[in-house]
Amino acid sequence: MVPSCRGKGYMSQPDRLYRALGDKTRLRILQHLHAHGMTCVCELVQPLGLPQSTVSSHLRTLREAGLVTTEKIGRWVFYGMSSDGLAEAIGWLQGNLDPVKCACHREPAGLYAACLAGKVPASFALAEPEACCQD
Repeated sequence: MVPSCRGKGYMSQPDRLYRALGDKTRLRILQHLHAHGMTCVCELVQPLGLPQSTVSSHLRTLREAGLVTTEKIGRWVFYGMSSDGLAEAIGWLQGNLDPVKCACHREPAGLYAACLAGKVPASFALAEPEACCQD
């Protein structure tokens, strides 16, 4: 029998991605980083209304999923959006989920913008095509 490399703590990249995007607080963090650029944990505490340790935990999950990057400047660690990680995540989602039927969401940039705007593409909601664009 060949031993498995998937130990007790193993989580595949898709699992990490789903975990990271499946939490409203982490989505709010991504929105903040998108709007404000590189940000220190301390700058996220007040807008999120959460303790620093909780914000750090959410950032660690986003970093492990490849959605944010870190940069250490002195004693401080700053977090920012990972454009490569986001492009990879969007590519994976587009290749592994039902095709997005709505024309405004076919391109990764359109899908990313829709996610930031809080609109769910039709294929994710199992709705009729173009339903995600109707108010």
